[in-house]
Amino acid sequence: MRRFLFAASLLALASLPSCSTTDGCDAAPAPDEQSVNVVYLKHTDSNHLAATLREFLRDDPDVVVTSHGESNSLLIQASGQRWKQVAALIDKLDVKRP
Repeated sequence: MRRFLFAASLLALASLPSCSTTDGCDAAPAPDEQSVNVVYLKHTDSNHLAATLREFLRDDPDVVVTSHGESNSLLIQASGQRWKQVAALIDKLDVKRP
């Protein structure tokens, strides 16, 4: 049953906007409209970054951050303005380190 639910969740993700970096994401939703964006990370582990973002945003109930480790991606649910702020954080944290 658990695998079925996971597979159904992945199928639902297929219709979400996605991007390899936040620069390539679709336009942000309206300021008061919630949407879900998928961000594929290039340099940072999605599980670690999700934990960091959840800790940083712990007082903001309007932002939900989930990690998908298999694809090294983040699922971010947020309103338009808040999405832009979270996307900027992701861009600054997902950098190549020496």
